[in-house]
Amino acid sequence: WPAAVVICSVFFMVYFGKAIKNRIERFSEIEIGKGLFKAWSPKGEKTEAISRQNPPLEAGLDFKKTATAGVWLFPNFNELPWDELLGKSKYIDIVVHYLGNILSTRSRVFVRFFQNGGTLRINLPDTSDESKPLLKGIAMRFPEFKESVGCQEETKDTPAEKLIEKINKTIRLLDALAKEGHAKESKIVKIFAREITWYCGVRFDQSYLSLSFYENNRTEKISSPTVLCNLSENKEIGTWFDREFDGLLEKYGKKP
Repeated sequence: WPAAVVICSVFFMVYFGKAIKNRIERFSEIEIGKGLFKAWSPKGEKTEAISRQNPPLEAGLDFKKTATAGVWLFPNFNELPWDELLGKSKYIDIVVHYLGNILSTRSRVFVRFFQNGGTLRINLPDTSDESKPLLKGIAMRFPEFKESVGCQEETKDTPAEKLIEKINKTIRLLDALAKEGHAKESKIVKIFAREITWYCGVRFDQSYLSLSFYENNRTEKISSPTVLCNLSENKEIGTWFDREFDGLLEKYGKKP
């Protein structure tokens, strides 16, 4: 009888202990893979991720497992792989205050995008008279407008008028690129929102989304860091942008 108990105990520990150990390890991988924080790498290889579990304060952060991130960080908006992203896309959705350098420096790629039948939808600030308070608020974000922030009258030197010119230039450049690419008028959908957006977002098909954020505190012109997300690996971010863009389109724009 005692021998039988010992034999059964040893069998249980060997057989079920291994299964339990494997289950715990597998559970940890799943939980960490779904963690709130994902590491990034420029090549997309597996990188360390922060565990969902809260480690003891004295132990610091717990870097135990790995997860495929599908998220890349670029020093600034201009350093995104625009040629590759635009070259593979049929639909582009943009939320931005205005565009300038990208349309000029990557003009050939945008022309090819339109030549290939691409459709571009862009959300910009509304420039009508009733949106002047909105434009003043947005213009305050840009240090290059700072020298004329104190102007009381609406002249060509005020921040709002400078911003309007930036927006109009964005529209002129896009229209010219679409025309050069022999795009139909319906291939550009312009949305003019009467509310301030706090981020710049560019979605390439349903595949990738770039996000960069407008600062509330900056004293000089800077290039904001930009995050590029693989939407097939980060579906929650894609769902969020769907809701954002569809809401702007519903309130201020027309569907193509």
